[in-house]
Amino acid sequence: MIWIIKDIISLFIYMFVCPFFKNKSAVLVYHSVDYIAKDDDPKKINVHPALFERQMAYIEKRKQRFVVTFDDGYKNIYINAFSAIKKYGIKSTLFLTTDYLDGKIKLDNFFDNKYSPAPLTWDQIKEINNSGVELGCHSLTHKNMADLDEETAYLESFVSKKRIMDMAGYSVNSFAYPFGNAGSFNEITKKILSSIGYKKAYTNIMGMDNSQSEPFMIKRIRIYSTDNMFRFEMKVAGAYNWVDSLVGIFEKN
Repeated sequence: MIWIIKDIISLFIYMFVCPFFKNKSAVLVYHSVDYIAKDDDPKKINVHPALFERQMAYIEKRKQRFVVTFDDGYKNIYINAFSAIKKYGIKSTLFLTTDYLDGKIKLDNFFDNKYSPAPLTWDQIKEINNSGVELGCHSLTHKNMADLDEETAYLESFVSKKRIMDMAGYSVNSFAYPFGNAGSFNEITKKILSSIGYKKAYTNIMGMDNSQSEPFMIKRIRIYSTDNMFRFEMKVAGAYNWVDSLVGIFEKN
């Protein structure tokens, strides 16, 4: 019922408001792209490869406006998404959780332990990077940065950055906050990232690209398994941005 209400409001915005902002750019965020059962993906963060292909074909016609990002570092990105990124020439960034890549932690808790995705290998990461995909950092262990003391937050963002640079030989300038909601970062975490040499940081708060005004609080469009092509088109146009804006208003009051 809630989704129906959201869709109706968003359809109205898509039809009567979004046309005035049709040239706005946006950053999309994906996590997993794989063939898994819906019951194994309760948080709806996996996108079926066939749907992902259709979404990239849509983006290809408008690619000057969009950047596609992937959080965590799942191997299925290399298997099921990399070919479409190359095929359509989509500008992309891969945000990596380094202890996950090195087998020190698992990230299957994001699937309620019903699906255990394998991590990318460093050779796969280098191949992806050599094709033009940028590499960014998603912390060392995927902890909420705002919940950490300053020393731990520093280590989470510094050690992981160094690990990527050492293993991939790539200069890392961008960071994506684990979880990415308004409670996952604060002024202290932003200052820490800046001191380490990061130039920008991404949230998962719905919104169009605001990197020029808020380089350490960049909004992204979240893409879910339930986003059919029409809902996807509405999302990337900004029709669902009101949802997080409304949540932010209530959180401040």
